[in-house]
Amino acid sequence: MLRRLTTGLVATLWLTQVAFAQDELKNNLPVQTDEGIAFYQEKIKPIFAEHCAACHVDDPESLEGGIGLTGRVSLLRGGHSGPAVDLQSPDKSLLLLAVQREVIKMPPDEPLPKEQVENLKRWIEMGIPWTPAEEVDHGPAKKATMVDDKAKNWWAF
Repeated sequence: MLRRLTTGLVATLWLTQVAFAQDELKNNLPVQTDEGIAFYQEKIKPIFAEHCAACHVDDPESLEGGIGLTGRVSLLRGGHSGPAVDLQSPDKSLLLLAVQREVIKMPPDEPLPKEQVENLKRWIEMGIPWTPAEEVDHGPAKKATMVDDKAKNWWAF
């Protein structure tokens, strides 16, 4: 009985912490401008649609790296490697470093044209404006499950 009560209490505290973290992200978003939203629609959305959607938008259950490009909160929360965007230091944003091919190489097939990389950098500096009606938040990324040799030798496998 005590064990179930403790487990329930821990689960409730964890869910409360997640809810507060979500609210904090939403409350700290920069104010959007019409100019910023137009920039997103004209310059950034096409990049995401052409180069990123298949792995980072379409299926919330199997987002590569746990990162969803579905809205401002999901970018700030990030995935398995942390936040995709750093609004305080845009040059350190994982999204920008990835398309510059400094940390990981995104998109994996071929580099983005220099103009698109510059537009992504400007967009981050603008506070990642997004079309409000199109924002979707799938919640925290699911943890990556790594199956190493030790796990493969477990009796249940």
